[in-house]
Amino acid sequence: MKIRVLKGTDEIGGSCIEISTTNTTILLDYGTPLSSDSQKISIDTKIDAIVISHPHQDHFGEIVNIDTQTPIYCGELSLELMNATKIFTGNEKLTNTFHHFNAWQKFSIGDFTITPYLVDHSATDAYAFLIEADNQKILYSGDFRANGRKAKLFYKMIEDKNLKNIDLLLMEGTMMQRSNLDFPDEQSVENKIYEVLTSNENLSFMIGSSQNIDSIVSAYRASKKANKIFVIDIYTAWILEVVSKKANVPNISWSDVKVIKNFGGSYYEKIKNDKEHFGDFVNRVFNDVVSLEELQTNPSNYLLKITPWVIEPLLEKTNQQNANIIYSQWLGYMNEEFSDSKTVQLFKNLQNKYNWQYAHTSGHADLDALKTFAKNLNPKKLIPIHTEHKKEFAEHFENVVILADNEVYVVGQSLSEYQVNELNLIFKDELEENKQMITYDLQYFTMAHELNEKYNQRLQKMNLHCRGSLNSISLISLDSKTPERGISNIKTEVKFIDVLQKIESNVIEIKEPERNTPEKLLQAMTIFKAIYENNHYLPFGEKIRFITSEFALKNDKLKVVNDILGFSDNGYLYVIELKSSRLKTELENQVNIFVEFIQENMALFRDLLKIYEIQWNGTIKKAVVWPKASSSSRKVFDNEIEEYVYDKDLLEKDFVLDIRELKNDN
Repeated sequence: MKIRVLKGTDEIGGSCIEISTTNTTILLDYGTPLSSDSQKISIDTKIDAIVISHPHQDHFGEIVNIDTQTPIYCGELSLELMNATKIFTGNEKLTNTFHHFNAWQKFSIGDFTITPYLVDHSATDAYAFLIEADNQKILYSGDFRANGRKAKLFYKMIEDKNLKNIDLLLMEGTMMQRSNLDFPDEQSVENKIYEVLTSNENLSFMIGSSQNIDSIVSAYRASKKANKIFVIDIYTAWILEVVSKKANVPNISWSDVKVIKNFGGSYYEKIKNDKEHFGDFVNRVFNDVVSLEELQTNPSNYLLKITPWVIEPLLEKTNQQNANIIYSQWLGYMNEEFSDSKTVQLFKNLQNKYNWQYAHTSGHADLDALKTFAKNLNPKKLIPIHTEHKKEFAEHFENVVILADNEVYVVGQSLSEYQVNELNLIFKDELEENKQMITYDLQYFTMAHELNEKYNQRLQKMNLHCRGSLNSISLISLDSKTPERGISNIKTEVKFIDVLQKIESNVIEIKEPERNTPEKLLQAMTIFKAIYENNHYLPFGEKIRFITSEFALKNDKLKVVNDILGFSDNGYLYVIELKSSRLKTELENQVNIFVEFIQENMALFRDLLKIYEIQWNGTIKKAVVWPKASSSSRKVFDNEIEEYVYDKDLLEKDFVLDIRELKNDN
């Protein structure tokens, strides 16, 4: 068998994988890219069929561009949900030639024998596929997780003897640089929604995918527990109607589920105009409705799952001054890379005006689940897909084969062409004659230290700080409105004085950024407190003196930047990383890589510390500062890394920095 990942070796979404034998070629998924910067692909070879893993557009969206006579295999419920997406977004129903399969029942396409495995995912009717041909076995993971309401499916798979020791595992890696710590499972989401519903008397809304049934169930269970009525729009009602034919989920026949008729005109027109497709649902959908008058009279009695576009119009109609907005979907949709600008602005507006609360667990397996999956299946080769971090797989998994998009890989091959090229580059570098040791000049660190002391009062008055680097110095703002903004490439004291005077007289203005990133704000406020309030000691830890920030080093293969370098009174050099999100793996990697650079350049750092009249014995400590978890106060990192947490909301809204250490006995 041959594999060609047409799209998905370097990105999440737009998934499409070609698998072929001498006689048969199939595609696994044919999706629309998530990112607006990603190009759609066209199919340039004859294919015998497409197999769809689940009804998310980044896995099926492009089948509208394929010959309608090409057979497409999917779950029966998946087709219903795919058509719902098309209809309610104003598009035509799919006209492809569909064939349905059932979970765990084999079917054949030419040379291939395929077994669908039902998986736990945020999409209902999601599958992995065992593909057999030429006496070889491939498992395509599709999108899966182990933290949803169907987590038992994950454990059923890893115990399946037929999946052990397969020839190749194509495994998704969406969560390689993300964490699920705040909401590790759907129960934690349900608990958070319940907490919000019972915290005040506001009318409550939920923003999220109507096709994420686990999330809908979490919202329903929370509202039921809080003695609220769960209110849905026509689109959500139809999705639940479809799914309820296969599973016991909330739907309009339940007494504590109601439909809101107001603001649903466009949805109703769509179902009224296609009675053949929607049947008697057209008449039943308004059997039990909630009125605007009821919402206005008793707002705290309701949780509404409706389109976010009508939240503010509804609040105006019901004279509500405040509301709970529970955001229960991927945070990436608040970024213009993955959403249109109007949607992003809508979310930001709701976030700024109302009681905005986040409650969401990922639809994808985290790193621990991926490790468990791969370890139990023990594949001969593993190819990363559906990921932005394919190179990191080699750090966590065995027998990894890394591909580039459109690269052909023959199952059983030791290395891919991509890996061979990478190795050639490495060997070429290592064979360079007379490789020079990298030398560093610390003159600008010395200059920055002297200027900070000499012009301390003027710098403090303007909330400025002089930062050294290996190439120049920079005049950096520590102000909460312009964190980490400034003027760089200063190489003399004369130039420094000139820039400082121009800032003082408003000839040069340090402009506010379009968007203050939380990490820059965290860094600026930490440095400000150390320099101007704490006699150069950082506002956390046991007497850790601030040395410098944004220290950048590179060798012939890699560049690393450290957020803050500190030195404790008891003799430790502290490598400190700051983060505005809880990405454990990324933080560990950043800290550990910089420590390796220090160990390779001990003389450099001894000389750096001498500028501050510090004698160093070579011992190093690691520390991270990241947002506190909403659901736990336990230490996440091992004892080698000191862990400090802060209140992200308090920092961003009130500019209050409160950093506290977590220890194992918490």
